[in-house]
Amino acid sequence: MKLAWITIFKVLFLFSYTLAQPSTEIDYSTPSSSDFYKNEKITFTCEATGYTDLRTLQLRYEADGDSEIYRSGCSRSAEDDTIWVSLSTPDITAVSGIEGPGVSNAYCTSVGKPEGSTLSVQLNITDSTLKGKFYCRGFEGGGVGEILSSEVPMKVKVAPTDLLLNKPETIIEGEEFTFDCNSTGADPVSVYEYKVNGNTVAGKYTPTEIDRGGLMLSCTDTEHSNWKGGNTEQTVTVTPQYLAKIPGVQNPIVKELNPGQSDAKLDCSQHVNANPPPSTFTWTYSGVVTTETSNELTLIPQTDGVTETAECVAENGLPNKVTIKWNITWNNAATIPTTTSTTISTTTTVNKGGLIGGIVGALIGVGVMVAVVVSVVMVRKSKERRFRADAENAKDSKEKSNLAPQPVYTSDGAKKDKRNGNRHSLSKPQTQQKHKDDPIIYADLDLKSQPRALITKPSGDTPADSVLYTSIDHIKTRKLKDQLDEPSIPTTAPPPPPLYGNVTDN
Repeated sequence: MKLAWITIFKVLFLFSYTLAQPSTEIDYSTPSSSDFYKNEKITFTCEATGYTDLRTLQLRYEADGDSEIYRSGCSRSAEDDTIWVSLSTPDITAVSGIEGPGVSNAYCTSVGKPEGSTLSVQLNITDSTLKGKFYCRGFEGGGVGEILSSEVPMKVKVAPTDLLLNKPETIIEGEEFTFDCNSTGADPVSVYEYKVNGNTVAGKYTPTEIDRGGLMLSCTDTEHSNWKGGNTEQTVTVTPQYLAKIPGVQNPIVKELNPGQSDAKLDCSQHVNANPPPSTFTWTYSGVVTTETSNELTLIPQTDGVTETAECVAENGLPNKVTIKWNITWNNAATIPTTTSTTISTTTTVNKGGLIGGIVGALIGVGVMVAVVVSVVMVRKSKERRFRADAENAKDSKEKSNLAPQPVYTSDGAKKDKRNGNRHSLSKPQTQQKHKDDPIIYADLDLKSQPRALITKPSGDTPADSVLYTSIDHIKTRKLKDQLDEPSIPTTAPPPPPLYGNVTDN
């Protein structure tokens, strides 16, 4: 019984001793998880527990094969055991490629405790060639000495740049293709994982009918997949090319047509599914083979009971071709459809009926315009001839019968009837030039040389195109265009006789 108690006591002692043993642990975190990348901020944490007389807690870095050491941490002051001070002085923290503010005295005062402490230090790695190790160092008084943490090996990685996904320019359904990725500057060399529509593949794939909607190709740099700066994955969407008969289409196609259907056609594109669409159709019909861009063939109506065949070979530039065949029977009992299929062709079609109708309409319009112009010209010429005839008749009658002169009206409305032989003289005989500038009264005569209105000539110049001068029986007539019911006499008419050719000054 005594022996049993002794054994229990020893176990408890050893357990309590183990619990009392001081320990130092190290931990860190980076944006890239467990990796170190240039210009990334790394936070190191040193944790000291189980101490009774903690004197120092530091974060240290030692380069491989080099005595260069980075140190940053807190320590109890040699002058005053109760004061914690910073060890992050320039003489012990300056290491090429490692940058950080270290810790301050105030920080050390806030975290330093004899029984243990937690130290946090943030660093920035600026040299991608650094290779070494980080660890934490605690120092326990009373002769125990330093207690070190485990080591964190550090090798700075270099992220990839210019990550590219390489694929064939043309991907064809049913044909295997390969794709890969590459980048520059990565250290270590990148290792890629390839996927098609989210499924991992070995960098090769054979498209099938279910992929006609498109393929999503991607590659991921697994060596640097934890780098948070990006450029570790590339994705490209592609659409395979294909040429196939539409599923479920009977081949040959049985077709029954009525001989009275003059516009019976066969449409090859209705039975073909392709990307890109077919561009060439080779038709075989009535022993004739033609290659064209039209997807339709117009049939020649046959008599009742005649059977014949037709064939179309569609191509879109891919190695494979699609052949569609028809077995045609002409039957008087067959229904004549009211609509026909729409032609799909790479050539431009022209509506001939609309074009001819447009041309005829244009010609009719031109004819109408010409007829109107001719009618206007004829009316003007007729009136011109009538006007001249009236003038000549009046003149001849005047000279033969020596009739009394036509009255002339002045500004006061008085009637002037002076006679000088067979000529009329104005109340104030003047030359033609003087008469032009004198605001005298002019007789406005109609086509029969009869006074129509009393018009006073305005002073000043009058636009030449607004007044028409003529002479009937040596009377100067002023006709305003806006007062004439008849069209103006064409300017091509012979000039009138002189206004005052036989007038003498009294």
